[in-house]
Amino acid sequence: EEFCQVCRAGTFCDATGAVAHPSGKPCRDGYWCSTGSSSSTPFGITGGACPRNSYCPEGSMAPLLCPRGTYGTAGGQSACTACPAG
Repeated sequence: EEFCQVCRAGTFCDATGAVAHPSGKPCRDGYWCSTGSSSSTPFGITGGACPRNSYCPEGSMAPLLCPRGTYGTAGGQSACTACPAG
């Protein structure tokens, strides 16, 4: 076990033996993956869907807050929507 490698944050490793995928595969857009995730759409301590008013592009290590002038109406978004004029 001392030679085992944990998948890095922003990626997931869906096979045993991380040596086969040392850099992992990017986490799916709309989701974030912490270290050690084994799914592109994790839930629980290894990641999850982006919460409302945040976004997660592919390979996210954590949710990002929507910038000023934008918003997110639902969870699991990969981008925020621009606020309407006025």
